[in-house]
Amino acid sequence: METVVMSQGRVYEWVERFQNGRQNVSDEHWSGRTVSVATETVKQQIEQRIRNYRLVTVDEIDVEFSVSHGCA
Repeated sequence: METVVMSQGRVYEWVERFQNGRQNVSDEHWSGRTVSVATETVKQQIEQRIRNYRLVTVDEIDVEFSVSHGCA
């Protein structure tokens, strides 16, 4: 089992959140960000799009399939 350690600053952040009414530790939806899961079907659709149009850009794929690239 992997041990995960939070920084002291992060602990203070969470304490403040709970003191302000938060009741769970689950991630909340990030405002303004698309929520998407890259399923096997979506991956296949993207691969097919690239095969059909080799000049498609990563940004075009992002928009067309409501996905993003880069840091997560």
